[in-house]
Amino acid sequence: MSNIITKSDEIYERAKAVIPGGISGHYGAFVRKSGPKFFSKSEGSRFWDVDGNEYIDLMCAYGPMVLGYNNPVVNEAALDQLKHGNTVSLASPVMVDLAETLVDLVDAADWALFSKNGGDTTSQAVLIARAATGRKKIVKIKEGYHGVAAWMQENRPGTTPADT
Repeated sequence: MSNIITKSDEIYERAKAVIPGGISGHYGAFVRKSGPKFFSKSEGSRFWDVDGNEYIDLMCAYGPMVLGYNNPVVNEAALDQLKHGNTVSLASPVMVDLAETLVDLVDAADWALFSKNGGDTTSQAVLIARAATGRKKIVKIKEGYHGVAAWMQENRPGTTPADT
């Protein structure tokens, strides 16, 4: 039995008029003609598309939802922190607390580094790897998503041969 994907396709057509490719980011790079494109809600390991079809998110939102969607402990902590501010220009002492916890928990970790988005995280990982190894080349997965930096793209509009 196949899921009905009508509302999602309608929204996708509207989106293509105002968003390049219809959906930006990592998911937009892999959107197929058929299949869900927009969600309406999520809970635990599942999400529902705008057509009401239910899915198990085996990819955990590409990583950050390892504890599931709408986890009450995570939500409570996030809402408590939101009272103090969400994303500001300066660091919070909570960042130091988390770094100390991570270094204590992970035997191989001497330090921790944080980013505000996936593109920055990917770039930092490559820079750290290059600094540690002295190597220039990196491995990229063919047709994989590696962030938005030009040097992580291959043959995409707006990139130059020097980028890839």
